[in-house]
Amino acid sequence: MSRPSRNAQSLSRQIEAVSPLSIGHRFRIPLKNETIAQSQVRFDDEDEINQLPGLEKSIRQLDNKLPQKLTVDNCYVEKKISLRQNLRGDREHATRFLLRDDGPIDRIKKLYHATAKTLIHHENTSPYIRELNRCFNLLETSDGFDSHAKISHEEASQKIDEANAALDTFRSIISSPDFKEKNKAIQQSTERRQRELKRWFNSFWHHHARLSWLHIQLGYQKVRHRDAEQILADRKQLIEKCKNHPFNQNRVGYLSKIQYHHVKGLIIDFIMLLDTENDIDCDSQRENLADLWHQIVDTNGSPGPKGAVWAEAASPKAFTINGIWDREDQNFHEHLMHMIRYLSYHDRFLRADLPHHARSLSKSGPASAISS
Repeated sequence: MSRPSRNAQSLSRQIEAVSPLSIGHRFRIPLKNETIAQSQVRFDDEDEINQLPGLEKSIRQLDNKLPQKLTVDNCYVEKKISLRQNLRGDREHATRFLLRDDGPIDRIKKLYHATAKTLIHHENTSPYIRELNRCFNLLETSDGFDSHAKISHEEASQKIDEANAALDTFRSIISSPDFKEKNKAIQQSTERRQRELKRWFNSFWHHHARLSWLHIQLGYQKVRHRDAEQILADRKQLIEKCKNHPFNQNRVGYLSKIQYHHVKGLIIDFIMLLDTENDIDCDSQRENLADLWHQIVDTNGSPGPKGAVWAEAASPKAFTINGIWDREDQNFHEHLMHMIRYLSYHDRFLRADLPHHARSLSKSGPASAISS
């Protein structure tokens, strides 16, 4: 398998350098008067996927922060404790062992709990996250690894043997050729998506100095909705209806990406690029798109959940993709990297479960193809 080109590596470094995956994760306000429970539509600014790149990096670097072999001395702290009084009224004392704060096992436990938070809802994520969770599940199920447990030296030695066996298994898996090949394939797929998106976005600025961007999320009124066939069919109808809708005359391009959100489930990030030379009411365009989605989902006669459309919550500190972009703007390149990162990193850290033949990304042709 060929190595990525120097340009591809440069693009990856640019994308890695931008701030967290904030785009699309302030989409927690439902448009119109949709009857969705508040817990389903309002989320913290710090969305779960924002944490996943850092979590994978910490797992990759874990071995650098651990001793080659875990021992009772480097994982536990010795403590004298008082037992109940004996028959003579004297207190008996015993030596017990507690896990060290920020010791090797404590560090692994913190990473394990972070992986469990992700995998409790969705397993199609980073191989590093999956394998650490699988190998160190015993840290959650065994009492000897409780941070408050006071155990004997014999019990501590037994727990250390279990932890070393799990650590050896984890090291063996992530150093195996099969694991490296799988992870490399995911990385290369992400880089290909990034290059594809950058070419597509840039094609429009060869023909337009300024464009208005409209970005909303489309989904369903059900927590963690996972019906891939339904969302693929509904997206196909939406794109067909958009082509024949009056607002299409101002559109120069569109992009739709099926993503997995850890609470909303399968969603569509829909982005429209609009010509700013005409007088455009973006709020009206957004409502038109929401109406089309509801027409498709709510009137298709299926017993499935109703449609949901999320708008972006206002936040003066947060970066937003919505609005007019000017290629002469000094922040233009950074904004583009934000969007490319958001649209490509789901494939690496929280992939949607779609049929093998299905494509998560659907977009219009590049500007050169449209204008010809």
